[in-house]
Amino acid sequence: DTTSEKRLASSSSTQPKHENSSSNSNNIIRIPRSRHVGQSFASSIIPTLRSFWTCMQIIHDVQPQLILCNGPGTCVPICMASLLIQRLYGNAD
Repeated sequence: DTTSEKRLASSSSTQPKHENSSSNSNNIIRIPRSRHVGQSFASSIIPTLRSFWTCMQIIHDVQPQLILCNGPGTCVPICMASLLIQRLYGNAD
């Protein structure tokens, strides 16, 4: 959502940069919502699958160290994709 994006941008600009940090940037990646508020569960199956597939591609390509989710419309597919990729490929550590 745009509110979270604005908060991240304002907190990033006010925090000091750490010299030992490997990266001082944040990436915001937008994914399609799997379900909108008030949408029936039956009509959310196809959008959830589309969101899950998008998340699988992103997690495979980006290999994020941290995933922040805001609400079930986005967290269910991305967390499921993350768990599946972790089970398929194992931990990087």
